[in-house]
Amino acid sequence: MSLTDKTMRELAENIASSKYTLKDIHDALVQADEYREALLKLSPLQVGDVAVLCETPNINERDSWGWMPYKHFLVKGEKCTVNKVEFYKGSFRYSVVFDNHSWMDSKGNINLVDKKGLFTFSEKFLVKV
Repeated sequence: MSLTDKTMRELAENIASSKYTLKDIHDALVQADEYREALLKLSPLQVGDVAVLCETPNINERDSWGWMPYKHFLVKGEKCTVNKVEFYKGSFRYSVVFDNHSWMDSKGNINLVDKKGLFTFSEKFLVKV
């Protein structure tokens, strides 16, 4: 997690006006980090695991236009590798790299990529192979 300058200023102001010492805050942050690490170990998928899409995401021009060039391979059964695991809003989500990452231009031509990018999915979309 990164803190913005605004967040850092607010945190500094809260520390200055609170009864807590920097040691109290440090200890709480260390404990929170340890909790997060323990929680991530419970994830069904871990970094390096191979998974497949267990359902085809709804990709359309109105709601997910940025994914339209990739719609041809973002389908149920497509294989990927987990690159990052997060816990967000009560569930796990994964950044993954797909084996068949390519993009389709407006004429329907499929183009290979030099460097494969990451796609992030909630846990309901992926299952370990």
